Amino acid sequence: MARKGANRKQKRLSASRALFAMRKTSKWIMSTKPGAHPKGNSVPLGFALRELLNYAGNAKEIKMLLNSGKVLVDGKVRKGRNMPLGIFDVVELPEIEKRYRVLFDSKGRTMLKEIPAKGKLQKLCTVVGKHATKGNKMQIATNDGRSIAASGADGISVHDSLLIELPSQKIAAKFRMEKNSLVYIISGKHVNEHARILDVGESTMKRPKLVMLENESGDKFSTLAENIFVIGAEKPAIEM
Repeated sequence: MARKGANRKQKRLSASRALFAMRKTSKWIMSTKPGAHPKGNSVPLGFALRELLNYAGNAKEIKMLLNSGKVLVDGKVRKGRNMPLGIFDVVELPEIEKRYRVLFDSKGRTMLKEIPAKGKLQKLCTVVGKHATKGNKMQIATNDGRSIAASGADGISVHDSLLIELPSQKIAAKFRMEKNSLVYIISGKHVNEHARILDVGESTMKRPKLVMLENESGDKFSTLAENIFVIGAEKPAIEM
């Protein structure tokens, strides 16, 4: 008889490199369910609360914390411990006035950095697709599974970034992937570095788009457009 569905269990040794966890302390680790972010570069919400933030000691405490409605992700209450957290997601605990943003460390592992708990809740998303709709409108698809309606005259392209207000999804600003834009590297040898775009190459049917960068140390290198995230013009548009 054929297997139905994916395996719900996950061994520590074969877990994604994005999980910042000890590999030989036990056999199993919390798995990620399908969601807004790919399994390879995300972590389960319950794992983040227990292993990265130390707000829970075991599965029972994770369940109690989440069921209480005191944990928000991108401005909305979330209760699923297997929900994937990905780049630039914001985890909030309003009761203790704590707010964290998902970033990567220098080895590509997911970490949660504390940011100011007061002020507008904003997030950067990168555009991964778009299509025209009626009335000169454009439906924008982002890297975190969002679908945002925008004017067809806004000139938003794939690989551009949008600064949105949460949870309303109102577009506050847009940043194009172009020369002199500031980017955050999310994959490869230079992961977790900030860099400035020197040149954006043209893609073809057989060749992906390459971007020439210069990091803060003055090193120049090229990488695929999918390995970078535009975060602003002169400085990062968000706390990170």
